[in-house]
Amino acid sequence: MATLEPANRGTKIIIKDTSKGPIETNLTIQLKGTGEYKINGSLKARDQGQQHIIEALRLIGRADNSGRYWIVRNGKLRGW
Repeated sequence: MATLEPANRGTKIIIKDTSKGPIETNLTIQLKGTGEYKINGSLKARDQGQQHIIEALRLIGRADNSGRYWIVRNGKLRGW
């Protein structure tokens, strides 16, 4: 489920996983009118036995003790 709301001369997008898919998702994305963005949140495999999902999530970094892979990114959209 994605929720959009106005925030600081831009848009705040909140993505929360409400299904029972293979990856539990909890992300917040802030996008300003200048093209600057901030992404903050986490991804977690629902079934730790699905090795192919764990391997894909490892591309993000290391998991914490609860199995969550945290994402923190800042930048600017190209060509904005």
